[in-house]
Amino acid sequence: EDTPMPRIGDALRKWRDDAPAHAVIELVNSGVWVEPLHIRLRPGQTLTLRAANGVRPVIRLIDWQTDLPDALTVELDVGSRFALDGVIVTGRPLHASGPRDPALYADAAANAPNCAAELLIRHCTLVPGWGIDCDCEPERPAEPSLELHQLKARVRIEHSIVGSIQVQQDEVGSDPVPLSIEDSIVDAADGAYEAIGGAGSAVAHAVLTIKRSTIFGVVEAHALDLAENSLFNDCLNVARRQIGCMRFCHVPRHCRTPRRYRCQPDQVVTAVRALQ
Repeated sequence: EDTPMPRIGDALRKWRDDAPAHAVIELVNSGVWVEPLHIRLRPGQTLTLRAANGVRPVIRLIDWQTDLPDALTVELDVGSRFALDGVIVTGRPLHASGPRDPALYADAAANAPNCAAELLIRHCTLVPGWGIDCDCEPERPAEPSLELHQLKARVRIEHSIVGSIQVQQDEVGSDPVPLSIEDSIVDAADGAYEAIGGAGSAVAHAVLTIKRSTIFGVVEAHALDLAENSLFNDCLNVARRQIGCMRFCHVPRHCRTPRRYRCQPDQVVTAVRALQ
């Protein structure tokens, strides 16, 4: 229904009560929305939270309760899909996770032809460091802007600017998270921090696909399926080098990467050595 509501929480409450299979919540002005947001999708359910044409709304997350998470939390179940489109998120991260009861997820997944859920972030800004201070520096440079916690889903980031991405996944009992980044910027706010990594400075249990993007910060991942036409300002290290390839990219030398094709500065070094 096209029913205007004053708060996102009111729209989410109606969405939960009506429980439609597919729904869109549209933010119709460029205001600042300050409210706690917790979204839980049922199996097979889809929800899009998007900005209307010509507006750029801001979701500002603050400390509401000391004993509860203050992030924008999204819980994805079997076959569900959540899309965030055209929105700025500041103050806290976007936290995406699997269902609360993993046993129920496993039972449903065993009977589903395609159990993977999907998280889509498109035309968004997840402010690096949660915010910018008066000196144009990130307020919390060590904090991630996107947290993926025990998530059995495909994750796609398109035409967006995001801060660091942290993946917390069971490396023994689950497959790596497929993480695709296209036409985007991932900014860890400092080259010493991880742009993509795991909790506690571990390797992110994820398989990456990165196209036409720029990454500021170190990348530590399980594997890289493909990187093309992208700039890695700092080192990229993968645990499984035999998977995937890089082509037409810039990546610092002496990083642990899959095979590289026409990447820089490799070609420059080769050309200089040929002249010696």
